[in-house]
Amino acid sequence: MKDSGARGLLFSPTCEVDHDGTTRADYVKKLMPELDSLYPGDSLAGKVSAFPNLRQVIQTGHSNIRGVIKYKDSLLYAVPQLSPYSLPQNETDDLLYECYRDGRKVSSLTSGEVASKSQQLW
Repeated sequence: MKDSGARGLLFSPTCEVDHDGTTRADYVKKLMPELDSLYPGDSLAGKVSAFPNLRQVIQTGHSNIRGVIKYKDSLLYAVPQLSPYSLPQNETDDLLYECYRDGRKVSSLTSGEVASKSQQLW
């Protein structure tokens, strides 16, 4: 994740990583102990030493994890006054997705490529 320059992490906290019952939430907490001093929604910019590019960590579960946003809370409302979040600007050349296998990047998509493919489907 550090080498990819990822700015966000989306994970399912209850999935087991090891056969000993260790979950992804346990793994994230171990990798990023700084989350314990943050609140959900706080920018992580420069606050997680192991991952300096990281800005947000989002989880799909319903339990509270310090410094981690619940996916349902990360969605934007139509009325800005109802949400503490704002919609970031998105440029066509922004990297949207990277896929790695055995530590090597095997594919990627930009926002423009995704938008173009979406328009082709309509």
